[in-house]
Amino acid sequence: MIRAFLALWCYLLIVAGTPEASAAVSRRTNNIFEQLTSELDQLRENESTNISSAGILDRIIVDDGDKRQELGICHIATFLPLTILRPVGDGYARIRVPIFEQSTLSGIMAVSLAAQMLNTGDGSVIPEVEGLSDRCPIRFTTEVFDSSSSAAYTAQSTISALDRKREKGDREVCAYLGASRSRVSIPMAILTGLKGRPQLSPYSTSSQLDDKGTFPLFGRTITSEVGLVVPLILYLKERQVNHLGVVHRNDEYGNAYVRSVLEQSATLHPELTIISADLPNRDSVAQDYEDALSVMERSKYRWFFGIFSASAEYMGLMDVAIAKGIAATGKHVWLFNGAGSAPFFETMELPTN
Repeated sequence: MIRAFLALWCYLLIVAGTPEASAAVSRRTNNIFEQLTSELDQLRENESTNISSAGILDRIIVDDGDKRQELGICHIATFLPLTILRPVGDGYARIRVPIFEQSTLSGIMAVSLAAQMLNTGDGSVIPEVEGLSDRCPIRFTTEVFDSSSSAAYTAQSTISALDRKREKGDREVCAYLGASRSRVSIPMAILTGLKGRPQLSPYSTSSQLDDKGTFPLFGRTITSEVGLVVPLILYLKERQVNHLGVVHRNDEYGNAYVRSVLEQSATLHPELTIISADLPNRDSVAQDYEDALSVMERSKYRWFFGIFSASAEYMGLMDVAIAKGIAATGKHVWLFNGAGSAPFFETMELPTN
């Protein structure tokens, strides 16, 4: 029920304000996810159900007298940051992620909706899925784990999930989705790979994860930092841009991204001179933006690149950049790494002159 509620809540965030955002849609969506979680769970819990192992799947044989059906159940564990662990004094404090953090909630909704469509052969989004449930005996169930954006916490949760035993009545996990941050996905992928479980991440971009010797079963739906940087460098070369200012957060994501920019520019565009300034690895205040953008202002450069993992960074950065006369002038160009959301750019107020 909790998974269904989160999925429904995220769905309503997406459709809010549209003609489809009606009570009927809410009821229908809630019913879909209740059916998804209850039907297969009831099969597992039914004492008459024959459950055995089929590799990383659960094999379930259902015999109702008139019909004998054999299904393979793949249980998917999704690791996303529902909370964030931050150091406080000698310990840690758990901070709740705002309810409107759409990347987390939409991820939970997407996994649940994908499982429902695969399980029922619903081709309304992907036509090729239509009727799949009649052709393929595999079904999916889902479970959400809180990664807390913590490598240690996620590793402990992953070990716990990997140690589940079917013979003890545990629900074994056959595949893992997540995590978000590369520093969280890296230890997780080592553990899942050692146990022969595939892992797929939609966010982790570290090129370290390209090492198939260390991460044999890790995959992702986003390219690595190198794949993201190459088009940028080639675009700058095509536009004959030879000076670039880079602003980034001083964390593992920002620093790795900057290294990729420097490495790829040395090979693809050696004429490109790059200067960089970073924001401290904490919630930014106005002075942080002032310090970083003062470096950009003194450079007299006209092309800049911002590297951030959250949309919230852009507002404070661009407010100061506009005030300093290095943005929204018609002469200065700002490029970003893609972490910004469309609503931010749509609502951002720019000077009219």
